[in-house]
Amino acid sequence: MKNLFFVFAIGLALFALPAQASSDKGALFARADVDQSASLDRSEFRQFINLLAKAGNTGAKRVRALRLYGLAWLRVDKNGDGVATRAELFSARMASLKKSPSRLTLVQ
Repeated sequence: MKNLFFVFAIGLALFALPAQASSDKGALFARADVDQSASLDRSEFRQFINLLAKAGNTGAKRVRALRLYGLAWLRVDKNGDGVATRAELFSARMASLKKSPSRLTLVQ
């Protein structure tokens, strides 16, 4: 049960930004995308989580505090190609919302 909570929390961590901060998420993605490839490798993904945490995302703070970057990565990089695209991040966000529709108002 504890692991299920962490998996769910990780999904929310990636995308549970308040509405006013959601426009900043794109800027944070761009900052983390050091090689400007329009996707994040594992190192860039870790930086993205850290930037989200610094921006006040409580879920990202939890991932950072518990050092669950690897589990968060597995949740996003579904095809296992070693990069996380914006589409994969969006897909992970939608999967989290399907598990908890009541969170929808927090991530619009």
